[in-house]
Amino acid sequence: GYGPHYNIVGKLKGHGNPDKSIIISGHYDTVMTAGFVDNGAGTAGIIELARIFIETAKKGVYNSDYTIIFIAFASEELGLVGSTNYVMHHKAEMNNIVAVINLDCIGSDILSIAPTNPSESLDLDELILKAAGDLNISATLTEPGGSDQEVFRNPMGADVPPVESSTMLASYPLLY
Repeated sequence: GYGPHYNIVGKLKGHGNPDKSIIISGHYDTVMTAGFVDNGAGTAGIIELARIFIETAKKGVYNSDYTIIFIAFASEELGLVGSTNYVMHHKAEMNNIVAVINLDCIGSDILSIAPTNPSESLDLDELILKAAGDLNISATLTEPGGSDQEVFRNPMGADVPPVESSTMLASYPLLY
């Protein structure tokens, strides 16, 4: 609880429309659970996705049209402090965020996906459910909220538009 708390941010510039961005996030703090579950796995997921996207871009295999912002948020367990701070300090960029994919407690048998409000061009939860089906992964919709994506979905008090395509990927059971 005491002392400074820092978000850790990395960016991979997009090639087609680099002014638009997708955030892949999770939080790196933990309380009341084994840290590997909540949220070491989500933090590891962010790092691995960053590694894969960078590697495929370097090899020319895949370049995202949009800029991908990888964020490990501080202090989620203390009340979404890191994500709230990020939104408050990046108000001018909020209109350019296309989607937020938040990884929280990933890696066990059942994948849960928080529903999104479909935008004109993206129905993120349906896209993820389809991908899970294509990969033969059991996935279901869960209740929205409860983690950092909610600050983007519902930026109360920030005077910025919501990012309608903000979802959380989570897995259950958390412990075996």
